[in-house]
Amino acid sequence: MKLLIIHLGDIHLKSEEDIVLRRVEKITDTIKNNIHGYKSIFICVTGDIAFSGAEKQYNIAEKFFNNIKTELERYTTIPIHFIFVPGNHDCILKSDDQQISGELDVRNVLIQTIRKQDDSIATGLINNCTKIQSNFFKFEEKLTIVPLVNKDNVYKAFEFTFGNEKVLFLGFNTAWISTLPEKAGQLKFPLDLIPNICEDYSLVVSLQHHTFNWLEPNNSKHFINSISKTVDIILTGHEHVSDAKTVIDNNNSFTEFVDGGVLQESSRPELSEFNILNVDTINKRFNYQKLSWINDKYCKEQGITKDFSRYSKSSSKKLEFSSDFKAYLNDPSATFTHPHKDDITLDDLYIYPDLQEIGDDNSTASADNKSAKLLEDELPILKRVLITGEERSGKTTLLKNYTIKLFENGYIPILIKGKEISSTSIDEFVNVASNQFNKQFQNSENIIFDQLDYSKVFIIIDDLENISITNPKYKNRFFSNIKEYFQNIITTGDQAIKFQEFLSSSYVTFDDFKKYDLKAFGHLLQYKLIRQWHTIGLHDYISQEALTYKIDESMDTIKNVIGKNLVPAYPIFILTILQASESFTNRSKNVSSYGFYYELLLKDALYKVLREDDEIYLYFNILSEFAYFLYDEKLNNISKDNFEDFIDKYCEDYKITLNCEKIIKNLKKAHYFTDIEFLIEFRYSYIYYFFLASYMASNITSKEVLESLSFMCGRLHKVDYSNIIMFLTHLSNDSIVRDTLLKTANDLFPDVTAIELDGDVRDINSLSIKYTPLVFNPNHDVEKFREDQFQNQDNLENKSVATENDRSNQNGNKTNLEGEIQEELDFSSELNKAMKTMEIIGQIAKKHYGSIKGDDKSKLVLSTFKLGLRSLSYILSFFNDVNNYILSELKSKIKEKKIETKTEIETEAKTLLFNLYTIVCFIMIQKIGSSIGSPKLSQIYKEICEQNPINSYKLIRASVQLDSSTSLPISEIEKLYEEVKSNSLAKKTLQFLVLQHLNYYPISDYRIKQRLCDTVEIEWEEQRKLEVKSRDYKKSHNENRQ
Repeated sequence: MKLLIIHLGDIHLKSEEDIVLRRVEKITDTIKNNIHGYKSIFICVTGDIAFSGAEKQYNIAEKFFNNIKTELERYTTIPIHFIFVPGNHDCILKSDDQQISGELDVRNVLIQTIRKQDDSIATGLINNCTKIQSNFFKFEEKLTIVPLVNKDNVYKAFEFTFGNEKVLFLGFNTAWISTLPEKAGQLKFPLDLIPNICEDYSLVVSLQHHTFNWLEPNNSKHFINSISKTVDIILTGHEHVSDAKTVIDNNNSFTEFVDGGVLQESSRPELSEFNILNVDTINKRFNYQKLSWINDKYCKEQGITKDFSRYSKSSSKKLEFSSDFKAYLNDPSATFTHPHKDDITLDDLYIYPDLQEIGDDNSTASADNKSAKLLEDELPILKRVLITGEERSGKTTLLKNYTIKLFENGYIPILIKGKEISSTSIDEFVNVASNQFNKQFQNSENIIFDQLDYSKVFIIIDDLENISITNPKYKNRFFSNIKEYFQNIITTGDQAIKFQEFLSSSYVTFDDFKKYDLKAFGHLLQYKLIRQWHTIGLHDYISQEALTYKIDESMDTIKNVIGKNLVPAYPIFILTILQASESFTNRSKNVSSYGFYYELLLKDALYKVLREDDEIYLYFNILSEFAYFLYDEKLNNISKDNFEDFIDKYCEDYKITLNCEKIIKNLKKAHYFTDIEFLIEFRYSYIYYFFLASYMASNITSKEVLESLSFMCGRLHKVDYSNIIMFLTHLSNDSIVRDTLLKTANDLFPDVTAIELDGDVRDINSLSIKYTPLVFNPNHDVEKFREDQFQNQDNLENKSVATENDRSNQNGNKTNLEGEIQEELDFSSELNKAMKTMEIIGQIAKKHYGSIKGDDKSKLVLSTFKLGLRSLSYILSFFNDVNNYILSELKSKIKEKKIETKTEIETEAKTLLFNLYTIVCFIMIQKIGSSIGSPKLSQIYKEICEQNPINSYKLIRASVQLDSSTSLPISEIEKLYEEVKSNSLAKKTLQFLVLQHLNYYPISDYRIKQRLCDTVEIEWEEQRKLEVKSRDYKKSHNENRQ
């Protein structure tokens, strides 16, 4: 039996003037001459029929669909049926009517409750949430047959009988809890309403508006698993992109997904698409055809024929991964121990990295990164992809995930390690691929590899640099051969692959490959990985507050250890540090936890090539001497011959015999040195800094080291020097280092008085004429806010141009540590030096809190307070010097907004300038607090504030207290607010600190949020909306009375 399905969606009908209403004949023209031989026509509409769910829009829709049906009936007598599901545009989500607006507010509260519940949802809640679709249901009832099943208007079933065959259409209302704005991953479908189809239908088709990524992930997963057992074809809409793909679930059920395009986009009238499906129920096959509006008619743009079946194609030939290969794919490739789970798998940990596209000339094609998760969906389209990356960057793990996903999407991925390829012969390569196919799949003995559909085969080569073919000419021949044989190829290689001869302009091996660099984790991905680590085994047991506290502790550790590309921010390094942080022991009392982590990373790498501890310590000593040698000679690297001279000198000094070749080989194998032949250079910045700092810590009293220490501390605005000193503080708790840094701090802005934020800001406070309250949304999504903050940091760093001379990049490029000519520090350099000094002194106080006596800790904390406040005073005085100029510029801009009176312009300009001062003050107070802040130093802060009861000190202490997810000292915040509320700048700064805490940390108890807001006079957004509504209502009421 043959059936014709016309798949329409996303029509957004708004008025009689809509352009799609004039295209009815054009739609039917594509079908009218090809409808003979079909049993029936089904016009399936996957939502967004109306623009905003209004009754008049459905009146237009009713006429539109009847016109289509009437036009088709001119050419055929076969039955024509409509099947509809609603989309988010079929909901009334906003209204000027006060009653409806109130009902929407209630609905939004119910939706918040539903999102927190399990997947079984009460009928009463569903009925309340679907009231806003009532106009759709009235429209639907007029055009469709009576459904076989109707469950709460979220699931309907329509059955059709043709002789001995029966066909079933299922309609799922995924828009029943749609909101404005619509956010991916937040919808939920009541899983208990999904049917278990027992009857034998020739065809089962389901319709829903949203694709599955718009549903909450767990709900989406169970939804897909449930319907894929019973549904042959799933029709969706919403995303405005027409496509067809096959999904094979874990039970080997094949389900065809057909995504609908947009039939009418008001902003782009030229964009209009729909699909036609010709279904053959006897042969279990359908032809998918996409039609697009081109040159005033609908044209066939692409077509594909696909098989469908709810059951496995042939149980004797059903492909599955072998148990050994499954275990390999889910192996994280390193042994991790976790306090809450015995066996850690890749599923427990994996976060997709970012990729950066590389152009044909090997330059960066775009400043923007894209998630490797997005590339996953594009692989069948791109067909050929090269991904380069550093050693241990996660290339193999990424390929494991691509292997799994490609198989789930109906492809046959064959994963081959580069070292298994030794010949250019295509026959030998096919043998390698065939052997891997038989190892990686069960039941493959029934399938001859060479008889597979190669369009479905993906050849995946891991570590291209390890293939045994070394000659560039033969490498080119090898790839030319496999490209002729296989359409789909994914391969990975190290960074050198991009620049080797066979990728140069004289060779064309990778001309038709899409090339990407695998990037280190940015702030957002680090956060996601850390969150993933801390939720293992605790999903149902840990509170959001406790989880946030754990995440923040780890984020602080990772941020300080990774630094700015000191350690490559790859998952393997991050996870090693996280694992160690759970229970690190056996470290020297003078070595901070960060020093321990660096030592752990370095020893972990060296233990892979050396077995004895005494050898490890020997290598550590050699490298410490070598690092100081490079620093002293002002070198980045030396030749291999010069390194041999260095080792000879070392042997002479220590009266031992060493094999230089063996040392170089081991250090390259452990990734301490780069792989550049005849050149000796540290591979990563942190290795150089660690060993240089290690040398200085061991020789801290020597004249040469003391001079170097003083020299570097005087130049902390230089990234190299600040990093070396930071490493030195990790490895040494010597008072000499502390005293040198304290002297550096005292020498910065010596003629500037530390700001007190009291009478000294009277002039700034005089600018505060107009009060602008801060507003907090109690339904604020903390998780999204955090992720947005980290994404913004990543965006800024990705697009910024590096201006610092810096060793810290992942390819091992380093700058010279030259004795610089004394330079006049400019404004930004002096401030940068102050910030670095605060950070380093803060790290000493925080990480050596248990081994530095109280008075000495007080000196460190007080010095940081004073330096930060002198810096703030310096910045504010800078602005004060150009006050009049800034006001003049602001007034000019304000006049452009048509504000006419002089008083209004003056008030607006002063308010903007005051807000600028406030933001600067808030940022600096928070910077001081984050530099020195630790719960372990709370007694020190308290004593300093008691001895120096000034506003600025108290605000720093408040910043430290608020920069935590632990219990809040609300009574102290209340007391401080009472003290500063008559001081506009100090008051607004405290309000910003509190608002930042509310936005950044989860507080489950609404009463605490409310109290915090009331304490510092921050308005609640809901209250503010009610006040605005009330004011507007009163105004309207009074006008009507008049």
